[in-house]
Amino acid sequence: MNTRGFNLALMAFWIVIGVALLSRDLWMSQALLDKVNVAQMPLIIGIAFMLAGWNFMRYWVARSFSGPPQISDSTQELRRKIRAITGTDHKVTDPEFDFDNPQPGDTPK
Repeated sequence: MNTRGFNLALMAFWIVIGVALLSRDLWMSQALLDKVNVAQMPLIIGIAFMLAGWNFMRYWVARSFSGPPQISDSTQELRRKIRAITGTDHKVTDPEFDFDNPQPGDTPK
């Protein structure tokens, strides 16, 4: 399961917990309701909905900022012009990471 799906599942879980606690008078027996009703119940319900909101925000951020940045149309046009002039695709590379050409002073392995 990916991150977005996991965050949506957790959000749904916390919403179900919050709604169940809000509507506990409708579906709980009186004996169970007496055990569950505590002074901190509004805080517990608030935390459940806060966690649902937190997971929604994590889902939204993962959805909004996922994937590599896309190349703009102007950059593609400039690359096309350079390829038309030179015949090769020039990419900026760091010579320190070019392992195909041995550097002076390197020992063969």
